[in-house]
Amino acid sequence: MTERTLTEGFLETAKSQGESAQPVVRDYLMGLTASALSEVYNGEARQNETVPVLIGGIALKKGYLIDFPRYTTDIDYSTQRTFFEGRGPLDADYYRDRMQDAASIVREKVNKVYGSEAMSPNGIIMDVERRLIRGGPLATLRTHIKFPRFLKYDDLKIKVETNTTRTEEHGALPPRVLPLLHRYGDAKELDMGTLTVEDIRKIHSDKLFALMDRLSDTSDMAKTSRMKDIFDVWYISQFYQNDRLPELFDARVQRETKRGANIEEIEGTIQRILRDGDQFLKWLEDIIRQNIPGLDGKSTDEVVKRMVLGLPKKYNFPSAKVLVENLVMELQRVYPIR
Repeated sequence: MTERTLTEGFLETAKSQGESAQPVVRDYLMGLTASALSEVYNGEARQNETVPVLIGGIALKKGYLIDFPRYTTDIDYSTQRTFFEGRGPLDADYYRDRMQDAASIVREKVNKVYGSEAMSPNGIIMDVERRLIRGGPLATLRTHIKFPRFLKYDDLKIKVETNTTRTEEHGALPPRVLPLLHRYGDAKELDMGTLTVEDIRKIHSDKLFALMDRLSDTSDMAKTSRMKDIFDVWYISQFYQNDRLPELFDARVQRETKRGANIEEIEGTIQRILRDGDQFLKWLEDIIRQNIPGLDGKSTDEVVKRMVLGLPKKYNFPSAKVLVENLVMELQRVYPIR
């Protein structure tokens, strides 16, 4: 593939979605970066050790659903603390070095196909931080990889976040090793590898729990901060029937109970939704309107879509009512919480 063919493809995709080219180009680089990180982590793994697992929206888009419409700027991983033990302290230096390795691999792959000036200079690792979780020894590691120049595009940033609280519960679904989904026509030339990805049934269950957890928060802004999950739960259900949903949801409840989560509040939220889905939607819409400016005169669908971050402007939104009806059906499968 030529550089011109690639960039024309970016522009055609962006135009069809009513977007600028930037989210399309970033999505391209996110696939390359996830592939490179998989290569780096596999090289770091010791015998019989599980490497960091790709989770969330990026896992859906790059592992399972090539047409998954939401764009994201985050590459999210989950791993066990033991993955970092014996390699030095779980600190910014180790994480920075692995991110730099991945950025270098991305540059090498791109320049091999499109010429030595296609990506120059190398990616820059920025804002590395380690955040403790609930004051314990485990942490979330976060950084941004900035690609100063890729073809004619400048300063594209990708956030990489790795949560090191992963546990392997008895009977939990193991991660899967899948080929990276890359819709841009040059996957073979770029020598794309595989990804270690969370089982989509667990992604589905975790998104359902995360939505219930946020809707149970005391803050209105927290309640609306995971609206992408109500969309993602619906989207996944169109393609995958989650035969393990009650079991996986219950396992998540038990784990979060041990960590101190207010399960009674979450159960109350589930009851509220199941009692009257229409009233729940009205409640949710009112919260969004009260806290987000510029929604006067907007329909219910427009209000909810506004909070589902990453959807292209021209995406045919299924309607807020459809999302809530699907949510009710999924919650009926997991309630009551045991």
